Amino acid sequence: AKALARVAARRAAARAAPLARLPIETRGGTVLVDPQAIAYARFDGALVTLFAATASWVTTLTLSELEDRLGPDFVRVDRRHVVNLREVVRLEPNDAGGATAVTRAGARVPVSRQARRDLARRLAL
Repeated sequence: AKALARVAARRAAARAAPLARLPIETRGGTVLVDPQAIAYARFDGALVTLFAATASWVTTLTLSELEDRLGPDFVRVDRRHVVNLREVVRLEPNDAGGATAVTRAGARVPVSRQARRDLARRLAL
């Protein structure tokens, strides 16, 4: 019970204080990325790739860890994607009941049916 309480406290603290810069380990060293530059993150089955308008980075962080570290502007929209709400310019419905979030840079991020309702509410649609 104590261990679970510690984990919950750490997660709450991480959500309360989003990082000013996210450290990403690369072959050439650690890159410090401005979280607001990140449009979305995608899990490919082994690693997570962070996408910005002009660059991308591969990280060993999980999507859950990224959500905790990046703050309330970042939302899980399906099992494999987290999107920056500030980067979403359009939400397009699809035939399956989900949607596609389109970012400022034109990236298309799939949104599950369950996440579509929450995303539409948070985007005030």
